[in-house]
Amino acid sequence: MKRLLVAWLLGMALASTASAEPEWTVVEAGRAGFHWSFSLKLNPDRVPPGGVIANESRWSEPPASGSTIWYFVGTDGRTAHFFVIFQEFSKPAGRIVEIERRPILVTLDWEDTATLTLFPVHAKSVTVKLKRNPDQTLSVSAPPK
Repeated sequence: MKRLLVAWLLGMALASTASAEPEWTVVEAGRAGFHWSFSLKLNPDRVPPGGVIANESRWSEPPASGSTIWYFVGTDGRTAHFFVIFQEFSKPAGRIVEIERRPILVTLDWEDTATLTLFPVHAKSVTVKLKRNPDQTLSVSAPPK
């Protein structure tokens, strides 16, 4: 009986921590062509340097997958540094490998805000608003639909 109670309490604790994580904001999801499906999401939390602000996931009916990640490196003065990272699943390697990494530099205005246009592989491009917070994190907001 004690083991059952411990297992139940552990399950409740794990369920409560999983439900506490916020869902990423889905900007667009759908199908591209006959085989590909995709989902473009934004991070709803404040993103610290070294965090991901947006992600486009791609998958297809014949097993293949990939992603495009917009990675926030940090700020230096009035410049915000990002990488857009393209990844694909490699069958020979048996894992997702990085294909290409491109730097992006964005100048923040006097209010510590800027806009960044995301150009995903399958989803439509979207312009997001960036706001640097006093703790050097970055808030990302999508335009209203």
